Amino acid sequence: MDSLALAVTRRAPHNGPMSKAPRIDPIRNLMTRRRAQPEAAYSAEEVDELLNYYKQLQEKVARQDEQIESLQKSSRADPVTGLANRVTLQEEVERSLATAKRYGRSHALLKLMVNDFEGYNAMGAETAVAVLTHISRVIRQGIRSTDIAARSHGAEFYVILNELRALDNAQMRAQEIAKAVASTPCITPGHTLYVGVTVGACLFSMDDTAESVFANANAAMEAAQTALA
Repeated sequence: MDSLALAVTRRAPHNGPMSKAPRIDPIRNLMTRRRAQPEAAYSAEEVDELLNYYKQLQEKVARQDEQIESLQKSSRADPVTGLANRVTLQEEVERSLATAKRYGRSHALLKLMVNDFEGYNAMGAETAVAVLTHISRVIRQGIRSTDIAARSHGAEFYVILNELRALDNAQMRAQEIAKAVASTPCITPGHTLYVGVTVGACLFSMDDTAESVFANANAAMEAAQTALA
């Protein structure tokens, strides 16, 4: 039987964990040199060293700011559609309520549900995601910059319409969004779909709370679904 020889490199034993090389701090090194020679002028090398270290600090802070901003955005946005998530939606409803109480203005909340979303789910995860992102794009295109669009969970979307004077205006906007969704083809892997949504609309003003606003939107959605049944 052939034998196989293995070469093993042995390391000398040590009594404790391996220590890392000490990190060189250019500022501390410079201060140490300055204490040793307090009256000496800064050399060109020392100035370059300080400028280089300062530049590195600026770049590090900039990277950290980008990471913080990215984390903040991801914690406030729905990961599938990029719309506001439930947490942000709650905050925006409360902000609209504060505006209503301060200036006596009225706002509206639309609740949108995707029709037959279970069927799209049955077609596969890619199809379901394509439907959700399709609806989010149509909603974005159909609202003003002052309005807020959000996906709460599943096939449930919301839109805050800020500063509306009548429920008729909110219902008109709801119908416009529903028609835009239904008439715009949704391109999915292997399919071209026409998706429908049901929309419920409610006004809210200074006398409401966040809880009553969501309750009224739920009631409006149930009424809309009953009317379609």
